[in-house]
Amino acid sequence: MHDHTPINHRLDLDRPLKNIAADFSSSVTNHLKKARQSGLTCRESRDVMPLAEQMFRLGVICRKEQHAFQRLWQAASQRKQGFLLEVTDKAGQIHCRGAFLTFLDKAVFVASALEPVWKNQGGNSLLVWQAIGYCQARGIRELDFKGSMLAGVEHFILGFHPRPEVYFNISQNRLGIVENLAYRMKTEASNIVKKFNG
Repeated sequence: MHDHTPINHRLDLDRPLKNIAADFSSSVTNHLKKARQSGLTCRESRDVMPLAEQMFRLGVICRKEQHAFQRLWQAASQRKQGFLLEVTDKAGQIHCRGAFLTFLDKAVFVASALEPVWKNQGGNSLLVWQAIGYCQARGIRELDFKGSMLAGVEHFILGFHPRPEVYFNISQNRLGIVENLAYRMKTEASNIVKKFNG
């Protein structure tokens, strides 16, 4: 889709909520309507463990990544630089959870988990919509979707009409002069072979 160019997605929150909602795709709008009809509600949570365990159980992260995420969240909580949200139904069942890191006037959507059985109930859309309102109430002016380009995730994110932004990876070359020359020659030789065979 992006020719492997890394894309980040940022949503400008420095405008009225009705204007933000007016840009949502029909898919997001329909999911929000479905969430309301189903009686889903979104509330703030204080404990990151249920989200971390849910992500591990659903195969989103491995155990090592789970522990790293929990340490990250502990550090953020001590600095009051994050918030957790969870969406529940009338029976008290949790449909999805999300974690957001905050710094100055920016929030970053860093993690989420949705129970597969509830995937068509609109919980994820409600989670993001409530996060938008939560951020605005605290003077946060931008929601960063952290550049996820996973096909399903990106399609969902694009429904909120964020601004795409190319970001770059920087790598350090630790090769010596001879190694660099050898690498360049190998690359050029490979390109010549491709042109010859193409």
